[in-house]
Amino acid sequence: MGRATLGPRGRDSNYTASELRELADVPIEVIPYTASLPEVNASSAARDGAGPVLFVGRLVERKGVAHLIEAICTLGAHGAAARIVGEGPERPALERWRSGSASPNR
Repeated sequence: MGRATLGPRGRDSNYTASELRELADVPIEVIPYTASLPEVNASSAARDGAGPVLFVGRLVERKGVAHLIEAICTLGAHGAAARIVGEGPERPALERWRSGSASPNR
């Protein structure tokens, strides 16, 4: 199974992106609430196919963090790892999933 972890409270997306850019020379993209993404296929995977995936934001249903977790789990042991940073009303359900007592969509 892929890994997803919950970290401390996040902040405004653009603020967080600017702080992260000061810490590491890596590409950072802020994806707004609604984004049209291309279909994923083998040629569009990460170079090593393993991610990692970082989500920083408020843990609310409309942001689809449960879908992210389901996708990571679908990839299995050889898939990407996810780090989830934030607070919000969805956090308790996500933590229950992390402990193995529930699915990400309850």
